[in-house]
Amino acid sequence: MADKGLEQRVASWIQKHFRNILFGIGFICVSGLSAFAWFQWEEYREQKAYNRIYIHQSAFEKAYKKANGDNHKRGARSVVDFFKPKKEVPFVYSNEMKTKAGQYEDAIRSNQSALAGAAAAIDLADFYYQAGEKEKALALLSLFSHRQQKFLLSLFGKNRSSSVYTLLRLQLAGFYMDKKNCEKALPLLSMITETKSAQPFHPEAWLQKGLCYEEMKDVFRVEEAYGTIKANYPDSPVAQTAEVYLRLFKISQKYNK
Repeated sequence: MADKGLEQRVASWIQKHFRNILFGIGFICVSGLSAFAWFQWEEYREQKAYNRIYIHQSAFEKAYKKANGDNHKRGARSVVDFFKPKKEVPFVYSNEMKTKAGQYEDAIRSNQSALAGAAAAIDLADFYYQAGEKEKALALLSLFSHRQQKFLLSLFGKNRSSSVYTLLRLQLAGFYMDKKNCEKALPLLSMITETKSAQPFHPEAWLQKGLCYEEMKDVFRVEEAYGTIKANYPDSPVAQTAEVYLRLFKISQKYNK
């Protein structure tokens, strides 16, 4: 009897709220379909942007090889390389390369909302910087420096936006530091160290922060930056470097007193 009474109450409740239940189910279905459609549209836009950029990237690569052969391989360097002594090997910067680089840049600028645009900006900016066109490199990377990853795309595991934008900021910060402009580099590095999804890049960002604080003669923050790496990321590739830098910094402080 108790079970029958419960069934009647449930049936009565469903009858009473049938419209609301139907509306809720419909809303969930429509929301799900809308999210799926949006996701597919973003994927389409991303692929379209990649295809447009790739055409100009390939044309630029061909012009580069035509002018330089196989003697000079191109590719973005690690930002840590900016602080290592390196003999620069000159390469030919032909008029055709300049034309193709300009077209490549135009394709990047017209696809600023796409992840492909940010990834291509890292590539072209590195070339510009090595070619001596540093202001062009800075201007190009600055277009993307405050963009954020797309949550839904990351949720579905289809997007590497967090890594790409983090690498872009590391590169831009490295360029600024190369110009001794730590005031512009530090906010970019802080964006990285304060972003949880960028954790694999935290040690390198903290190392650059330490170098900036050394440049600014901020003793407390120098020790904090290098100490953070030693305490939180002891197994990272830059941990030993940070320890050496800290030791050298402390020695220099003794001699400067």
